[in-house]
Amino acid sequence: MRLPPLSLSRLLVCALLAVLVLHALGWLALAPVTQLERWSEDARIRATATGQLPADRVAVIAIDEASLASVGRWPWPRATLATLLDTLDGHYGVARSGLDIVLAETEHNPLQDRWDALCQRLPAADCTALASEWRDALAPDAAFAERARRLDVVAGYYFTPDAARSGALPQPDWRGPPAQLAWFVTAQGYGGTHAALAGGLPRAGFLNPEIDDDGIVRRLPLLIRLDEALYASLAARLASRDTISPAWLGDSGRLDGVLLDGRRIATDAHGRIRIPFYGPPNTLPTYSAAAIIEKRLPANTLKDRIVLIGATAPGLQDIRATPVSPLFPGVEAQAATLLGLLTDTLPQEPAWAPLFGALATLLLGALMIWRLPAAGFAASQAWAGGALALLLLAVGWAWFGQRLLLPLVAPLLAIALPYLWFVVAARWLEGRQRRQLMKLFGEYVPPELVARMQADPEQFDMKAENRELTVLFADLRNFTAVAEALPPDALAELVNAYLTAMTEEIHAHQGTIDKYIGDAVMAFWGAPLPDAEHARHAVAAALAMQRRMALLNRDFAARGWPQLAMGIGLHCGEMRVGNMGSRFRRAYTVMGDAVNVAARLEAQTRHYDVPLLVSSELAQAVTPAIRCLAIDTVQVKGRQQPVGLCLPLDPAAPWLSAEEQLGWDELQHALASGSRNAALALLEALESQAPERKLYGIYRKALLEKGLTAIGGTP
Repeated sequence: MRLPPLSLSRLLVCALLAVLVLHALGWLALAPVTQLERWSEDARIRATATGQLPADRVAVIAIDEASLASVGRWPWPRATLATLLDTLDGHYGVARSGLDIVLAETEHNPLQDRWDALCQRLPAADCTALASEWRDALAPDAAFAERARRLDVVAGYYFTPDAARSGALPQPDWRGPPAQLAWFVTAQGYGGTHAALAGGLPRAGFLNPEIDDDGIVRRLPLLIRLDEALYASLAARLASRDTISPAWLGDSGRLDGVLLDGRRIATDAHGRIRIPFYGPPNTLPTYSAAAIIEKRLPANTLKDRIVLIGATAPGLQDIRATPVSPLFPGVEAQAATLLGLLTDTLPQEPAWAPLFGALATLLLGALMIWRLPAAGFAASQAWAGGALALLLLAVGWAWFGQRLLLPLVAPLLAIALPYLWFVVAARWLEGRQRRQLMKLFGEYVPPELVARMQADPEQFDMKAENRELTVLFADLRNFTAVAEALPPDALAELVNAYLTAMTEEIHAHQGTIDKYIGDAVMAFWGAPLPDAEHARHAVAAALAMQRRMALLNRDFAARGWPQLAMGIGLHCGEMRVGNMGSRFRRAYTVMGDAVNVAARLEAQTRHYDVPLLVSSELAQAVTPAIRCLAIDTVQVKGRQQPVGLCLPLDPAAPWLSAEEQLGWDELQHALASGSRNAALALLEALESQAPERKLYGIYRKALLEKGLTAIGGTP
């Protein structure tokens, strides 16, 4: 795997880790991480929202669709509400009642105007007597307030972020210096109980939940600041009989919770608590208000319970989105909070949670940065998996065992980001390198070489370098005449067949195709992967190409196409190999004097009428594996140093006729046995059979001038 420099990689990941630590400490807000954390908390909440209740102490009296159908549309008359409260207290024996509704308006009485007109015509005594008899109908607010005053009822109201204020507020629960009040959620306005009712409902609590940026209700403040005082929520007011006040952490001035009748309730730094969702909607005992009014439930159903009266009908707009349901009644959220306060089963975010998140992020991230770069893939999986298991074990034990919400996402990212960078990204880069290699070399390098390069791409570098290689040039002779004799489509088919066959032979001998130049082929051996036998492989490929050409000519003859003749030149030496070219186009190729020599040798094959020529340096490199005949030393064009020309001896010699083949076989035997005179006689016979072939005269001249020592070696 190849990555950017390790120090840079670690530096980048360390920078990301530092950002995550700052987020975990609360010093830097990362909105995506915050949202992911919320989702992780929601998942934990849903996992424990199994419907099991810690106690049977709270119930919901629902103003539901059935109640609206039975009693009438909302708002109900004050007399109906009074009957509901009286029935709960007198018939069912509830401990307390809370109104998750706001009685913000007076009840309009259409008979009041007529009553006033009637009283003007009646004696005062009669009017007073009748007014006393019809009090509930004529003054419903006053009648409701009087009846509510005798009952243990806690009313509801709400705070607003704007300055509008209406209705009445209860007495504040706590007053203190601004420095301490600054910890709490602050409101600017409110909507309270109508003044005509406030005297009968002196105890009240606000109904406001906290809605997060994603629209989900997860928390509820126990105290909210208005002006220079604190006011308690409905759930806190119902859970307390006496005082509600903040709790401070020693002399630090930091908020440590809220005291309900002296009992400390842990909150966050702003006096908020997590709503304990025990299950989906209707998990808490819920009864229709109509059934209560009509006394259809057994009398002991609500004995000694605290009940909350509120709307659950969707049309009354008290439905909230929560972690357990997108349609959760607001009154049930208040009831669940009340039950959590009464039974100490509130989920908690401990004050040390940010420190845990920061330390876990730092330690796990540091472990990943330390171990992953040097580890293999399997070891990386083990380290990342172990770190993840440790994190999930700690966070899971805290939540499922202790009901503590600890940060998960920042430590999780501290594991995931280094893993993605050092492991996944590295493997992606490795795959990309392999794809690049396939794209670059798939058509020019044998598949087995590509496979080796893919298996270890780090050992391959496309940078240009000097290397000892063997290069080959092959070109068709008299191709102009061939092209003239064939139509373009047939010519293209012929050239394709020729190039395909030659490429197959080059690949079969581990060569790399450099380029096609019309009908010519350029190839080299020893790159991109090193090949200690590049010289032998190249010469063997050239011999195989000539044999393949003989087979091709048979096929071409059957199709009525011209016969082809090919000359091949090879040379070995130091040359420049790599990705080279202009800024517009680059290619993996070879350059240097050795390349030019090979091209010149190919041109010399026409002069000597031989199928292939190799330089004396190359002949010496392949001896004794391949026997070569030194035939001449020439001064090639553009080069001062002369070049020795050698002909590799191929026992098959596919360019010969059947008659010549027999004489050639005898010649090879004579050369191998060291019989110079027999070899000369055979060459004369072959030359007489094919006087147009210069090859035999060249052989005979070499034997006469240099003797048998030229056979199997260089001059």
